[in-house]
Amino acid sequence: MFHNKRFTIIISCLLIFTAITSVALFGIVGYGRSNILKERIRIDTKFFYLAGKTWLEGFNPYDASTACKMVDGVCSIYSYSFAYPPSSAIFVMSLALLDLKYAQLAVIIVNILCLILFVYINLRILSASIGNQRFITDIRISLLIAMVIGNVAVANTLWMGQTGIIISTVLIMSYYFYFQSNDIISGLFLSLALLKPQLSYPFFLWLLLEKKWKILTVSLVGTFFFCIVPFSVRGISRTFSEWIKGLGYYLSDPANQMGNFTLSAARQLLNDLGFHSYASLIAILISLILIISIHKYCKNINMINLLGILSIIGLLFGQAHHYDLVIAAVILPFFLSKVSVTDYRSLFLLIALFVIFNLPRVAFLLKFDYWVLNSHREIILLGALLLMVRKYEKANE
Repeated sequence: MFHNKRFTIIISCLLIFTAITSVALFGIVGYGRSNILKERIRIDTKFFYLAGKTWLEGFNPYDASTACKMVDGVCSIYSYSFAYPPSSAIFVMSLALLDLKYAQLAVIIVNILCLILFVYINLRILSASIGNQRFITDIRISLLIAMVIGNVAVANTLWMGQTGIIISTVLIMSYYFYFQSNDIISGLFLSLALLKPQLSYPFFLWLLLEKKWKILTVSLVGTFFFCIVPFSVRGISRTFSEWIKGLGYYLSDPANQMGNFTLSAARQLLNDLGFHSYASLIAILISLILIISIHKYCKNINMINLLGILSIIGLLFGQAHHYDLVIAAVILPFFLSKVSVTDYRSLFLLIALFVIFNLPRVAFLLKFDYWVLNSHREIILLGALLLMVRKYEKANE
């Protein structure tokens, strides 16, 4: 089927066109969004905007009552939520220098540019395994592009004005340069990825275990540089104290409580099993044990799936939301590299799993109350993790 060049090109173009159209309609225009979700259009960019205005005035952006006074009518103190680390100051203050509508547009543009770069690096990683193939004449390349662009997490990130695409891109860039032995560039990108510690901590821990001190030092120096403004205005200890307090408010928000369908984590299962107040701590400990064990027992780890393994661990056991699932796309080069263009059964199975992964969780919640159905994405990610680790075990035997 996919040996026919003309047929492959037609299917490839349709796949990519459909992916771009769907993300534009669902992520930017808002087609098919419910009225409740339409009210949350670019909501996170509004939080960034108010936080930036607050820092520019020299006040505490983690205090809702203070931040919401900066610009009238943007959002109420009951909906305001900002818990990014102080290193986000330069980013949010840059947005605050613009009018709100232009700040929202800027976040969309940066996300789209990062998405293009994210696709490109994933293609480079795939090419390292299958060799350089002509664009759109290899169905695996077209599937990778379509799956990265067309997944629901990308659309949700664009709609909410979130940073999931940006963080996923700088994280994969840090990882890519780590394998290229360019420690300084890797460290610089890692300092940006640390804006979302819940996604970057597995890779950070891995670098600690690998004793990559130059990368870690550059990342920490970069992080400190990004914190210069709040440190200068508010003081170091005061800034960290306000951030920790802001994290407490953030975690107490209903959107971050157990049972919220936007959360993507094993903490939900641990909570259901009765570990209520200890669920988060146990989940983090499990992730640390997994990373340390993989580092100790899985030798000769290569570029194509290390970040996939670490990212799945972060998504399953960290404080991840549905829009953070963008980073899950880094597992695609590994699985596509294991599939031949003539292996139609595996190709269609991969496509079927992708479709199931993108089914909205709320569709199950409306009709069912079974953990298995409500956690379909976690189950797929867990299965992917087991397969990727198993490949290492076989390679090391």
